Amino acid sequence: MFLENFRNSILAQKALEKYDPVQVGYLSEQCIAVDESDNIIGGVSKGDAHHVDSMGLHRAFSLFAFTPDRKLILQKRSAEKITFPLLWANTCCSHPLFMETELDGAPGSVRAAVRKIEHELGAVMGDSAWGEHELDYAVVTRDLSLDRLRPNPSEVCDVRAVEEQELSEWVAAEPSSFSPWFLLFHRLRFLSEWWSNLSQIHTHPVDMNICEPGSIMHSIYSRANALFAFMLWVLAAVTFACFLSTAFLDYSAKVEITVNNPRVRSIADYSSSSEKADLGMLDFSITGDFSSTFNWNVKQLFMYLVAEYETPENVMNQVVLWDKIVLRSQRVVLDERRLQSKYYFLDDGTNLLNHPNVTLVLRYNVVPNAGYLRLAQAEGQAIVKFPATYTTKKH
Repeated sequence: MFLENFRNSILAQKALEKYDPVQVGYLSEQCIAVDESDNIIGGVSKGDAHHVDSMGLHRAFSLFAFTPDRKLILQKRSAEKITFPLLWANTCCSHPLFMETELDGAPGSVRAAVRKIEHELGAVMGDSAWGEHELDYAVVTRDLSLDRLRPNPSEVCDVRAVEEQELSEWVAAEPSSFSPWFLLFHRLRFLSEWWSNLSQIHTHPVDMNICEPGSIMHSIYSRANALFAFMLWVLAAVTFACFLSTAFLDYSAKVEITVNNPRVRSIADYSSSSEKADLGMLDFSITGDFSSTFNWNVKQLFMYLVAEYETPENVMNQVVLWDKIVLRSQRVVLDERRLQSKYYFLDDGTNLLNHPNVTLVLRYNVVPNAGYLRLAQAEGQAIVKFPATYTTKKH
């Protein structure tokens, strides 16, 4: 139908004139039209099967032949090919034909591969007017030497045998040099699997291993992989649901911070351009009930006391003076008294001396079992005024 209409059209004739007459003749070959379950619908010309205006699902085969030294034989499609000329592909690609000897699924695909391997080492596709919609049988064989091949120049312009690592590097560097179906086989890791199991593949062409459509989905490995992926999805969904159940709860708490005996020492500063630095010292106590902050999704709290103050150089200076980790099992009522700074309260220059407004606030990270790390600040603070004279005491 398609080919007759195509040839009867003046525009179609002009379009076909640019192609090799031998290749145009192949468009009348009858492929096997099938449904998605590989049930035969009937015959369809190669032209109808591949033109974008009429293409339908049909059977194809892809032959992957390995040499005795475990190299995969690739072929470069000739410039005369209607579909995807001058691209590298696997050893041989074509179609079982709508004839008695090639209708019976996998065996028919093997017969088609045997028929085509000496004639054509390529597949089907091409310029923008052509496409593919195939149900593909993968045929794998080994111990095929390059010296046994006699490529048809109208089908193949080059042949090459490659190792697995060499092919991976080539595909990564020049993906546009390969046919789309070959890239699909490579990206789905079929080639890697076959390379790993070459010793289990029969050498005689009639005994070529067949990977029938959908059979991979029924393998133990694929089922285990699908089950694992589903379990990960369920786990992610449960984790997200757990996070949502506590995402909008109130994690605030009230504290009382009291400060005693603030003082400032002047010390030598060897870490900056300033010759001197102010070292702030103070005693403080923190009390507060954090038991309500804990729920089933809170693993621990990381608390830290921060001193905030303004200087001529910076609007906001922040120094951590003290910290504490509170575990879920403790559900703590905080009662820390007569504490001193765990970390140096050091200011470059003389900014702490006689500073009237150093604010102490207690902040804490809520560490969850699931979800994001929340930052909270307790209600309550202390304002510290440092003295106008330095102390000479070290504590």
